[in-house]
Amino acid sequence: MILCFEAWNGNLDFAVRQIQTGLRLIREWHESAQSLLAGPVGSDPAYSGSLEGELVRIFSRLDTQIVSFSEQPSPEYHAMIIARGRKVLERMPLIFTSLSEASICEEAIIRRAMAFVCHEIPLEKPPPPLHTFPMNGWHSCSEPKVLATLESMAADSMRWKTAFAPLWKRLKEENNPSDLFPAALMRNRIVSALMGCTAPLVANEEDFDHHLDEFRVMVEMSEYMLGTLDGQGTQKARHFKRPAFNFDSYTVIPMFLTALKCRDPLLRRKAIALLLKYPRREGVCDSVCMGKLCEWTMRIEEEYIDKDGWVPGWARVRGVTMDRDREKENSGILMCEQRVSAASNEVAIRSTHLSWNFSEILANTAIGPSE
Repeated sequence: MILCFEAWNGNLDFAVRQIQTGLRLIREWHESAQSLLAGPVGSDPAYSGSLEGELVRIFSRLDTQIVSFSEQPSPEYHAMIIARGRKVLERMPLIFTSLSEASICEEAIIRRAMAFVCHEIPLEKPPPPLHTFPMNGWHSCSEPKVLATLESMAADSMRWKTAFAPLWKRLKEENNPSDLFPAALMRNRIVSALMGCTAPLVANEEDFDHHLDEFRVMVEMSEYMLGTLDGQGTQKARHFKRPAFNFDSYTVIPMFLTALKCRDPLLRRKAIALLLKYPRREGVCDSVCMGKLCEWTMRIEEEYIDKDGWVPGWARVRGVTMDRDREKENSGILMCEQRVSAASNEVAIRSTHLSWNFSEILANTAIGPSE
């Protein structure tokens, strides 16, 4: 409840502390429950449908959102998380026959991706009060061990997508929102998790141009989910109400990734529009803040747009940091580095003051009551 209140009101630092406390308690509980963890994978609450499992999933996924502040787990705990997920993925079927079956493997892939992003990339995190995401500020990691881990995760994700494809096709034909929505959510998470893990390893921003299919999937899934939650989808979907706050990541991180790293003008603008049109807070991620951050980034990049409507590689911004205003909520200074020309490696520091009012935007948007 405290986390929900602080995140809703935009008190990022307090929300982060609550998440850290929750994660610390979960790690202590996990490490003390050796008899439970030595049993079958299904006995781990993180992969069960229990209340404990739901709490573990909520706080574990929040770990990614606070990676700039995340506390390093013990090597034993980290190894245990990886081993448990590996046991699940080793038994992944060739074709999923149900959403619950797909969800178990999706959870394992997401948890592995979070462990990778949070604790395995040997790049320096920005010191407080600068806030950033690893996919927003890290790049060019080329250590063989890290590359091998990413290759393994990519293979697991591809196996999952292949096994999920027949189920997704059937659910689309049936067009039942109660099944199609969680299916779209899983697709969104799998694609965005792999993209988020790939980003810190990319040395050339133009490499993201090879991932247009992934960006397109994230936009398509997010647009469907937000429309469904808003009651603007099919007639069958109108029983859904759009929550303005959610513990878990639904669409904000996928759309942030797309808006920041996709330079296709149409897809990028669509992602920014979705962030701003549907004001949401998912964990500590604020869609309005991220939408405005990406809008500014797009604007300064497109000062150098080429004749084909694309941002040249030299003008692309690798990452943006925010120095939050300690005195005023929903306010801060955005900063980034950008090369001054194609003929020079000299960089200029670009900055702007950013302020946003989530509550006012929320009040001026037609929103149903939260679930």
